[in-house]
Amino acid sequence: MPPPLVRFLPLALLLLGCWAIRTSLFITNTLTGCPIEGSGRQIFNAEPGIDTATNFDVVLKHTEGNGWKMWDRQKSLSRDRVSCNYRRFVPRFAPEKNVTMCLHDPDVDVISGDIAEFGRWKYCDALVVEYQHAASFFRKEKASGRRKLFYIEAGANIGSCVLEMLLSTNAEIIAFEPDPRNLAQLTTTLMAMDPAYRNRVALFPIALGSERGSSTIHTAADNRGNALVGQPVPDYKNQMFLPPVQISVEALDDLIDLNDGDVAFPLIKMDVQGFECRVIDGMRKVLGATSSVKSEAESKLLAANGCSVEGMLQRLRDARFADTELDKSGDILARKYSRRKGSFLDRHRYQKSVNK
Repeated sequence: MPPPLVRFLPLALLLLGCWAIRTSLFITNTLTGCPIEGSGRQIFNAEPGIDTATNFDVVLKHTEGNGWKMWDRQKSLSRDRVSCNYRRFVPRFAPEKNVTMCLHDPDVDVISGDIAEFGRWKYCDALVVEYQHAASFFRKEKASGRRKLFYIEAGANIGSCVLEMLLSTNAEIIAFEPDPRNLAQLTTTLMAMDPAYRNRVALFPIALGSERGSSTIHTAADNRGNALVGQPVPDYKNQMFLPPVQISVEALDDLIDLNDGDVAFPLIKMDVQGFECRVIDGMRKVLGATSSVKSEAESKLLAANGCSVEGMLQRLRDARFADTELDKSGDILARKYSRRKGSFLDRHRYQKSVNK
């Protein structure tokens, strides 16, 4: 019979391996069988048909407003016939789940061109990692009666990050995109996918702002990602814009029900071309139940809307995000948790803000 320590060596090695995987950036528990701490199910690589029940009825106050309705997932949103340049979208963390994506002309549109060349929009990779870590800390904070978790995306464009999150995580996604020309591509892509994926997306054909109202969307002809609410701001001199389109604007706080603290948002992603400060002003309650925010922060675009990078940072600090920084891409990344410490920062004030 082997010595006692030798007998327990295989178990020790297995536990060590699980710990190493769980604390790494890219958790692949489907390959190892190691559970994610605080989670009753895997986050990565969910198969169609598994756990398809959604919780949107718990979190959404309204699914329609003045002149708009949430997408019904029954057909694509298009005023005219959709012109698609079809390419394969290959998610970074689940390449085997590649799907056909409806793009704009890759020779004209920047994001479509990158997806056509590389199979995905690489910016979205970091969102999966951030969501994973933020979600795991939420589950640690409230193990009993697990909170219902949602990913929010303001400025979905043609859906590059929506698809990455949809295929690489189990997140339920609440997305906002006001430009009907982008909505046509996004909903055409989603309609071609398994309903188990499609049903995990609550898509609103509106812009977010500080209050309810209406405006116009101004979209650059050669960069559909440069779509601005209220006024055109060119990327370069003499950039051409498509005809402006009338849109509806809503405050996120008017659409989301925090349900007495039983819902939470591990990550909110914003890419709204200078409208970020107004979006933040309209979601102060939701930010109380949010652990991470990743947002574009371009000085020229913010200035056109009467704000600044420092103005964005201060708003997030006021919302109890204790860790705010500009990341390598120049975006703002704000967190209420510390991956180094393994717990939420400023725990008392955080719990107080959630329970208001």
